[in-house]
Amino acid sequence: MLSWPGVSQSIQLSLFTGITSSVIALALTFFILQANWHKQGWQKIERMLSPMLAMPHVAFAIGFAFLFSPTGWIYRVIEGLGFTTHNAPSLTQDPYGIGLTLALAIKETPFLVLMSVSVLKQLNIDRLYASASGLGYNRADIWLKVILPQWLPKMRLPFYAVLAFGLSVVDVALIIGPTRPPTFSVLIWQWFNEPDLSLLPRAAAGALCLLILALITLATARFGEWLVLQRWRRWQISGAKARQLIGNTGYLPLVIIPLCIIPILIMWSFAQRWRFPDMLPSRLSDRFWLQELPTLWELSFNSLVLAVISTAIALILTIGCLEYRDRHQRSIPFWLIAIPMVIPQLSLLFGLQVTTHFIPGQHYWLWVCWSHILFVFPYLYLALDGPWRSFDVRLYQSARTLAAHTGKHGGK
Repeated sequence: MLSWPGVSQSIQLSLFTGITSSVIALALTFFILQANWHKQGWQKIERMLSPMLAMPHVAFAIGFAFLFSPTGWIYRVIEGLGFTTHNAPSLTQDPYGIGLTLALAIKETPFLVLMSVSVLKQLNIDRLYASASGLGYNRADIWLKVILPQWLPKMRLPFYAVLAFGLSVVDVALIIGPTRPPTFSVLIWQWFNEPDLSLLPRAAAGALCLLILALITLATARFGEWLVLQRWRRWQISGAKARQLIGNTGYLPLVIIPLCIIPILIMWSFAQRWRFPDMLPSRLSDRFWLQELPTLWELSFNSLVLAVISTAIALILTIGCLEYRDRHQRSIPFWLIAIPMVIPQLSLLFGLQVTTHFIPGQHYWLWVCWSHILFVFPYLYLALDGPWRSFDVRLYQSARTLAAHTGKHGGK
């Protein structure tokens, strides 16, 4: 595995794109929160998170390619304005993975913002504002020196999930990532699909190496957090500086790019002739839809059924675990739940697929549904854990009191 040509460059690409995109997403999340939290437009931003998260990674990657490729719509606009794009750099399949890094950062920032909502509700931001404002801190200082040291440790697990995903992503990297060499996860995927089964140990070695890289990266991130917040914390106690932080419009790329991607995908699905640098297709046709529609119906139905079943089972398991924890003050160790989130998916699925070979029968639906639940359950648990903890148990006590009173007095 180590002697494969270009494997060191592939590992470097994976580390660069995964770490850089995760740090950018975390920084964007912090800037968006500090500039817009509890302001007039925050409700609008919060409502836009779900549609942005709901866009599949593959659809986003294909639309990103149609938007930023050398013949994409952005370059068509530049040509239409009279500028040349012959020597312009491309953000799709560039050798340094810049496009892949930006795409991952844009796609993962809404997830971190959504996870931050429940975290900030637990921190009692109003009380922190009142205390820090009385000491002369402005909004930027409060967020940087008071809220950040409390917000970052609680965002540890979501950030680790984004970091592990960035290191091991395959579908997005296949579409817009580098190709010569590809990222390490794509290289392992290519090894895994080799028809010669005698080469399977090489793919296993690559999956194990990816797991080790991910664990080292997560440990480094934890060490960096300790250095910034505990060891080198002089910046936290240096007093008010009346600084200003950006972020008032930091959420706009997260909204504009997905909004541009959707109509571009629709136009390309009907475009029969679209020459560069024309802004719009010169000829439209529905023959592509008619050719693929019978197959798409079957595939879409299978995907929908798998999604509904796996999500419903994971939701029931999540609610059961949270209710059991609240009633008995005992729960599954959180690190055990978080394993599918912080371990590279490629390494985990490789082992899962090999394990299925030891069980007789071809239970495809069972194994695919189980693999979905394996990843959906931790995300649901993480998303609902904050609201469950912030729920006021006095409401339960009041409800029980009213129910007992109602039963005693015959329904009054």
